[in-house]
Parts: sequence; C-alpha cells; structure tokens
Amino acid sequence: MSGMCIADIRKLSEVMEGRADVIVAGALILLEIMKIRGFAEATVSDRGVRYGIVIREWEKGMKK
Repeated sequence: MSGMCIADIRKLSEVMEGRADVIVAGALILLEIMKIRGFAEATVSDRGVRYGIVIREWEKGMKK
C-alpha cells in the first residue's frame, strides 16, 4: 500500500474512509511491535476495538 495513492487505498474498504492517510504508518508500527514481541501473526478486525475485546473475552471463556 505504500506505493498507492490515498484514493486507491480508500477503494480497498469502507473502513479506510478517514484512515487511508495513516494506514501504512499504522501497519509498519504493528509489524515492528510484532517483531519486538515475537508475534508470528495478528488478527485484524474492521469492527473496532470493542468488538475485538468481546471476541477475546469470549475466546478466554471457551478455554475454561
């Protein structure tokens, strides 16, 4: 995406509206954090932080 113009990034998803100009920087920050913490993968959601928290808590409950 770093070689794409903002208009093309916006076409990728409705979620990109308002975020197209910062998504590449955010992805690079995420990759660096993953390297530092030793994560091999990450789950990305376009539903927001609250949705992610609900899923995480639900998964914790399933493990009990």
